[in-house]
Order: sequence, then structure tokens, then C-alpha cells
Amino acid sequence: MEQARETGEHLREQFGDERVSVYISPYRRTHETFRAFDLDPARVRVREEPRLREQDWGNWQDRDDVRLQKAYRDAYGHFFYRFAQGESGADVYDRVGAFL
Repeated sequence: MEQARETGEHLREQFGDERVSVYISPYRRTHETFRAFDLDPARVRVREEPRLREQDWGNWQDRDDVRLQKAYRDAYGHFFYRFAQGESGADVYDRVGAFL
């Protein structure tokens, strides 16, 4: 969290008295990091945006299945391979691109 506190200090210097909007993912870790920035809530409008969440890697319970899926990914291509019950890099690109 030290890095987040230092980043917050830098952001406060950059923003000054300016009002800003911030978009964060719904994940707890993202909220914790944002809180560590210690930005003035009167100057920051926070919006939770589910399209900004990290990649869903799917179900990784069965070791043999994981090995098989990794082999498929290596053969098919890392960016386009979709893990079972998960997302491919292309899926993430499309999801985040729709937000931007």
C-alpha cells in the first residue's frame, strides 16, 4: 500500500483543487488501493465500472484440465484462446474497448 499512498500524494499535487472523475473496477483490491490514495472525496467523483475488471481466467480446479487448456492456448494463441468458463484476451479487449 506504500506505493498507492505515494501515488495518491502525486495525484493530489497534480489535481490541486480541480474536481476529477475516477473509474474503478468492482473488485475489493481496487477499492482498497483507491482508498489508499487518500483523495479528497469532495473533489473526486468515483464511478464503479464492471467493464474495467481484470481478465476472468475461468475454472482452475483440475490440474490435468489446466495443463490441457494451457497446451490448447499455446497452440491456438494466447490472445484468442478462451479458458473454460473464462475470457480470452480478445474478450477483455472488446469489453474494455466498449467502455472507452
